[in-house]
Amino acid sequence: MYLYSSPALPSWRALLLIFARKMAAEVGSAAEWVTRLNERARQRHALAALDDRMIEDIGIDRARICPELSKPVWRD
Repeated sequence: MYLYSSPALPSWRALLLIFARKMAAEVGSAAEWVTRLNERARQRHALAALDDRMIEDIGIDRARICPELSKPVWRD
């Protein structure tokens, strides 16, 4: 009796399918993370481009913007 033909162990095709599904989920998660980083960087760049009049129009001041702009993109 061969170890690999045991009914208690999944076949190599089943293992490959499980691995492929897990990898697809991880790649999807990584892609979502990169998308979030890109969006956050875009928003911070747009915020930095606002002049003082525009900042006043949205009801905040430059002092509240500076800490947000100094954060790395991976931090919320």
